[in-house]
Amino acid sequence: MKGLNVNLCNYVLSHARYAVKIRRDVAHLERRTVEVWDVLKRILSKNIQMAYAYLDKDIFLESFVEGL
Repeated sequence: MKGLNVNLCNYVLSHARYAVKIRRDVAHLERRTVEVWDVLKRILSKNIQMAYAYLDKDIFLESFVEGL
């Protein structure tokens, strides 16, 4: 994992845990199955788009990837 920042790993892992929770809630409450990968992709894309739109672009990139 050389080159990746710990912040990026923590960001993805926390969203993965949240996606699993959402998937379990949907399966329990709505009695339907949803792929956890679809939920994770939707959550990550939405949050990254919002962060990229509202934060300074240089700060956003530097906070996730080292060496840019």
